[in-house]
This record gives sequence, C-alpha cells and structure tokens, in this order.
Amino acid sequence: MSTIEELKKSVGVDSSPVTYAVERGAIARFAAAIDDRNPLYHDETYATGSRYGRIAAPPTFLRSMRPNTFGVSGEGLLNHVLDGGSEWEYIEPVLVGDHITVTERVVDVVERSGRLGAMIFITRESRYVNQSDKTVALQRSTLITY
Repeated sequence: MSTIEELKKSVGVDSSPVTYAVERGAIARFAAAIDDRNPLYHDETYATGSRYGRIAAPPTFLRSMRPNTFGVSGEGLLNHVLDGGSEWEYIEPVLVGDHITVTERVVDVVERSGRLGAMIFITRESRYVNQSDKTVALQRSTLITY
C-alpha cells in the first residue's frame, strides 16, 4: 500500500528497467489479435522491400511491454482506481530483432477534491528505448484514485 507521501517522494525516480526481445511470432500474433492485416507486420518478403527492411511491429504492440512499477499503483490510497487515459508519442519504428527496454517514472501527483470526495491523480511516463539507445516511444498515463 502506498501513501500520498510515498508517491510524492517517487516523482522523477525511474523504475528498474525490463527488456523485451521483439520476435516475429509475437508481432504476428499481436497483429492477428487486433485484426490488422498490414503485410508489414507479417509478410517477410513485403517487409524486406519496405523502407524498414524487415518486419515492423504495429505501434500499439508496445502496450504488451509492461514496465516494472515499483509499487506506484494507486491501490490502497482510496477505494477506487480508474484509468485516466494515455497519450503516446511514437518516435522510431519497432522492428523484429530489436530489444526494447522499458522504464517508468511518476512525473506528477496531484490531490483534488471532487464530487465524490478526495481524489488523487498520478501521472506516469513510460519510456521505450531500443538496443541503439534510441527512444522509440513515450507513454504518459494518468491513474485516478478516489
């Protein structure tokens, strides 16, 4: 269980990194699950002739790469936790053979009073970095606990 003071102390601290290998089969299964038939995601011949030179992952594939969270879930602070939404910035393509390292940090903690009483907004940023140390994407998400 986190306290609001613990959350505020965690602002700006990176979680421990976790690294994922980007595999062709995982991309194909993901693309099939979201019913995306773009040949760039499953046809090696097509992908080899593309500007990427190999199979690419759909942008939303990064949702399958979870960061370590170091206990900043919002659970236990108040009675309910809601997903307040996410914003994504895609910077570089993710390709078969890449190794993506994910870290997360709390960037803001705000207490507010709402119609239902006390509310805490926890804003987190996840950074996705490839093996060449290039940031491929950033995700900023908000949890609301009340």
